[in-house]
Amino acid sequence: HLTVQKPHRDFCITKMSSDYLLPATVYKILKDVQVSTEAPAITKRNATYHLIGSASAGWSPTVPRYYTSKSLQGHWTVQANPLHGTNPIEGMGVEKTFGGQSTFIFPVQGLKDAYIIMFDIWKPGNASEGGYIWLPLIFNNNKLSIKWMDKWDLGVFKK
Repeated sequence: HLTVQKPHRDFCITKMSSDYLLPATVYKILKDVQVSTEAPAITKRNATYHLIGSASAGWSPTVPRYYTSKSLQGHWTVQANPLHGTNPIEGMGVEKTFGGQSTFIFPVQGLKDAYIIMFDIWKPGNASEGGYIWLPLIFNNNKLSIKWMDKWDLGVFKK
């Protein structure tokens, strides 16, 4: 389990109990990950973990934080912002994670090295207008690359 531990906002890891209701081990602070990193989305490819998160800024979108590591326990290495483009609906680009916050990365079943990343869009003044952004996650030189696309389908992974 990766989480922000309050009140100091340290980024931590712990093993969960078999029912996933409580931590089974003491939290370990991952000092290589910037304080106040939240909303971790993680995947593993070619023996490297890729973690994308955001700053803890209430409901406001922030610049994404991207790290890689050979182990969940660290050493985590800071990487460049993997986003490209602008969300024309929200009017936000890479400096605001397209107006969202990282949520989850999942593999596309039946396709090798095909992943989709999901971002939450928070609308605290009108929660029913919140939503999600789903985009293909592409690897270039074993680094994440997430390009804004108004429309896409699974054919993007066959190029």
